[in-house]
Amino acid sequence: MSDNTPASTEIPATPASPSFAKISSRPTPVDGVNLKLRSNSLFMLLLPVLVVIAVAVLGNLYWQQHSQLATLQTNTALLTQQSAANNGQFSVLQQSQQQLEQSLVAAQQQDQNQQQLQQQNQVLLVQANAQISSLTAQLASMNQQLLLAQQAISNQRNNTSAKVLLSEAASMLRLAEQRLLMTSDVNTAITLLQEADAVLKQINSPALVGLQNNLAADLFTLQALITINVEALYEKLASVSAEVEVLTMVSGSDNPDFLVPESTGAPTALKQNGWIDSALSVLSEYFVVTRQDVAVSPLLTTEQQFLLRKTIGLQLTSAQLSLLNSQQVVYDAALAAAQAGISRWIENSDSRKIGVLAELEALRTSPITNEIPAINLSQQAIKLIETGMFDAPVEVVP
Repeated sequence: MSDNTPASTEIPATPASPSFAKISSRPTPVDGVNLKLRSNSLFMLLLPVLVVIAVAVLGNLYWQQHSQLATLQTNTALLTQQSAANNGQFSVLQQSQQQLEQSLVAAQQQDQNQQQLQQQNQVLLVQANAQISSLTAQLASMNQQLLLAQQAISNQRNNTSAKVLLSEAASMLRLAEQRLLMTSDVNTAITLLQEADAVLKQINSPALVGLQNNLAADLFTLQALITINVEALYEKLASVSAEVEVLTMVSGSDNPDFLVPESTGAPTALKQNGWIDSALSVLSEYFVVTRQDVAVSPLLTTEQQFLLRKTIGLQLTSAQLSLLNSQQVVYDAALAAAQAGISRWIENSDSRKIGVLAELEALRTSPITNEIPAINLSQQAIKLIETGMFDAPVEVVP
């Protein structure tokens, strides 16, 4: 209700006059009419107030109803919108439900298919296990047979490898013997014997002990020989041969074969004075001054010097060839001839002559051959092959 509404519409009672009450306790007719008129007048006075109050009350009620109606309209619009949204959500939910139902049906169908596949897989697994068991048994049998075959092949291979290795060692020993007998090449022979010994050690057989002992003894004998460096000796001879080409040859007066016979006429003695000798010494620096009173000492011609140098060079070349062929006698003779030629045909004033002769003497005292011992190791190896000692299983060390 509004605050303008009066708390009560009752008319207050007018107090009675004390004097009138005391005069008479019962009203008269005039008094009744007056009282009635007075009541009507009071009612007419109060009627506008009552009308205003009623209008106010009705306006308040109308305003409240109008406010409630606007609120209801707003709420109705909101409810309408919410209902539309709910309808849309409901449609989406219905579609989702349909999709879920379809997915559930598909899942049930897939589940059924999976169960069928599992059943089929179980059947196939049982069959596969049975086949695997059968194949395992067959594989075990084949492995056993393969193991037996491998053992047989290994035994045969060891026997064959032992024969092949022994044949290889025999070839090396034979080649070492040939190198010693034909070229006296000790270094190559030692290398071949060492290689043959390494091959024999791969064969673990007691029958090879004697051959290996003989091989070790021959290796010790060859290694105890003097090592001859043929290449170094050859290079030294070549160096001496090149040095001979630049040595100074002797003059004709020092060589009896090239002496010039003396003149029969007596030389004319000239009286020489001091100023003449001094003049001749000055002129000799620019001119060749010959003395008619001194015997002529002819020099060797270019052709003669060439022949003498080539003779010494051929002797040194012969020494090189004999070095390569291990011919000690020819080597010594060639070096002796070269020494004699240098001593005779080279000027003593040449300081290089003494060094060349000393180097040739050192080469001459250097041995180019050794006393080669006889070895017959290859024959022993061939006999071991021919006896068939490797027919039994033999262990071959890799």
